[in-house]
Amino acid sequence: MRRWLLSAETPWLPRALHGWGWAALAVFAVAGTRDYLVYMRAVWSLGEEAVARGVPLDRLDAGSGWDGYHLYERGLETPIRSRTPKGGPWWVYFYAPATDSAYVVSGRPLRNHFVVARRPYSSWLQTKPTNLYLLRRFGEPWPPRAEPKAIVVRPGPGGLVTAGTPVAEQEGQGAENGWGRWGTPPSPTPDDRPAAGSAGDDE
Repeated sequence: MRRWLLSAETPWLPRALHGWGWAALAVFAVAGTRDYLVYMRAVWSLGEEAVARGVPLDRLDAGSGWDGYHLYERGLETPIRSRTPKGGPWWVYFYAPATDSAYVVSGRPLRNHFVVARRPYSSWLQTKPTNLYLLRRFGEPWPPRAEPKAIVVRPGPGGLVTAGTPVAEQEGQGAENGWGRWGTPPSPTPDDRPAAGSAGDDE
């Protein structure tokens, strides 16, 4: 089959289609690579913006590349159980157990999170507008506190075991809400009630 497609005796139309197919594949590969690089640059730019606005590195999840670059060695030096609540992306448990993921850079809004900032980025392959979001978890302030409240971190071998975030003194309270033995989630603050028609804290 390959010899037939590449043979000089191949009819003109099949040869032309063969050439156009390779050209289309090349264009798609170039566009996809370009979109990925632009996306990653936008992710790191928003991560740097979050840090500049007061988000500590050990409270931010900005993807596997960012988390691994900034927090992986810390996890190796001091093995700890992951501070991110269960249900997070795989890389926070493997690359960055030091982060509690209170603030997140994401390609879409997430449940139980509020939008702090939205930043558009360019894409050749997407037909709809593309945006990145800086999110804060329910109950977290914006702007972040200068000295964020310490979160209990218990040593654990390998730093791969998830530990919940203590939010109540009475053990067992609020288990029906999905917070297990750590109790009920914090009550919403005035900042957790965006005004009607607002997408979040900062557009």
